[in-house]
Amino acid sequence: MLEELRGIEQNEVWRESPLPLDRKALGTKWVLTVKPDAQGNIERFKARLVVQGFGQEFGFDYDETSAPVICIDNVRLLFTIGAYYRDRGVVM
Repeated sequence: MLEELRGIEQNEVWRESPLPLDRKALGTKWVLTVKPDAQGNIERFKARLVVQGFGQEFGFDYDETSAPVICIDNVRLLFTIGAYYRDRGVVM
């Protein structure tokens, strides 16, 4: 947990500011995970501090969401193009 808090401070993830009168603060919670190695032995323990976003309202607290996700078809297309040009001796 201390390592996670240290990382948050070093990366300046947030800055403290006064809470507007018409808003309420969002809570946080710790997500604790055990990371196993390939044999299933405990490799390390991981802790993440996450916001409890279920208290937010779309259009009031935030106005857009995004999640970078790649489509597997695009990956296949890039590999196909790369293989095509590799077979023809083209260096990219």
